[in-house]
Amino acid sequence: MNEYTISVSPDVLTSLRYASDWLVASSLDGSLSLIDASHKVEHIALDAPILDTTVLDSGIYSALANGTVQKLDLRSRKASNTPIAHNLPVQCVESHAKRNLIISGSWDKTVQLADPRVLEQPSVMDLPGKVYAMDVHQQTDRFIVGMSNRQIHVYDFRKLDRPVSSMENGFRFQTTKVRFLPNGRGFLQSSIEGKVSLDLFEDAENNYAFKCHRQKLVIENESVDLVNPVNCLEFFDTESRFFTAGSDRSICLWDYKTKKRVKQYANFEMSIVALAYNQDNHQLAIAMSDDSYKNMTGLDDQTNNKPAIPSKITTRNMHS
Repeated sequence: MNEYTISVSPDVLTSLRYASDWLVASSLDGSLSLIDASHKVEHIALDAPILDTTVLDSGIYSALANGTVQKLDLRSRKASNTPIAHNLPVQCVESHAKRNLIISGSWDKTVQLADPRVLEQPSVMDLPGKVYAMDVHQQTDRFIVGMSNRQIHVYDFRKLDRPVSSMENGFRFQTTKVRFLPNGRGFLQSSIEGKVSLDLFEDAENNYAFKCHRQKLVIENESVDLVNPVNCLEFFDTESRFFTAGSDRSICLWDYKTKKRVKQYANFEMSIVALAYNQDNHQLAIAMSDDSYKNMTGLDDQTNNKPAIPSKITTRNMHS
């Protein structure tokens, strides 16, 4: 298995995307790292911490903590503003290539949709909760939103006045990721409580959830589970297989049809905070960061307020 690891940022990484011949990583320090096929890294600074990215044509669109979405043109390396402007940080950003849309979701309980080719004001959708996770399925022309009140809304781009489906997820705590199945007939979602669930739109009796990314510990002669957040969901080559990754420093490959774990890749150097899989060359990109800041008890706790070691990215050829 061919593997290569590089250091890319002194801060926590927040997303990974393949864009043309580049692998793009975003960071809380407000930088984009562009990595080429020879593993050379180019850093470009934006206006605020970056929470997510998406790709549309030759542009990288970044969700910023200042409530805006900025575009980086890969050809000119110039950054520019888009019409999107939220009142609070933008948690998620997705793209719809057929409609030439950028879709952003924010903690201000809105989703905005904008065509970056024009400077018109974006369409604004009010939601019942803060947006924590989103995904777009272009073949069915839908997008899905996971929110702070445990609500899941599915929208059709052809009729945005109301969701085509709304439900409450089965998690007790915050949703981290939501991903449509490749066939669009359902979705996967993950949470900070070490769980993943499968929800089918027309076959609900086959919905299920399972625990993962948990570690067995023995404390005072009693066995307990250490629950780790599931930070990533990413589909593999087939319709039914997908990766999860978490703060336990491991990646798992699952098959949702057989309900079994296919393989586990464990003992990475740090928590795994983002994944990206390139279907063309079968390369898995793995973002690792020191996310021990999650254990801070409050603003006065200064022991873990900065990563102890720089963030790294590992790329693996999964078919070699």
